[in-house]
Amino acid sequence: MERSFRTDEEEFYQVLELPDDLGGHEAALQRWNQVYETVRPHQALGYKTPEQFYQDWLQKQAQGDAFPRSATSPTPAKSRPEPRQGAPIPRGGP
Repeated sequence: MERSFRTDEEEFYQVLELPDDLGGHEAALQRWNQVYETVRPHQALGYKTPEQFYQDWLQKQAQGDAFPRSATSPTPAKSRPEPRQGAPIPRGGP
């Protein structure tokens, strides 16, 4: 989510000259969101758009070979959480 805020700031708010009225601002934001979801590739999704990634996921679901997922998200499940920045990285077993 925080990455999305950064992208909105860098690719929407800092680039476009926005209308002063709320309705115009909202319309511009909706157009940007459409580009963000259907045109702009995302590194975290293998340089696919979220729409392409989702359609691929649906196709894999239909074929019965989709990757592990939660009940609400097409995001792959992780075996363990990522270490926090500056936290020691676990080594080996017990």
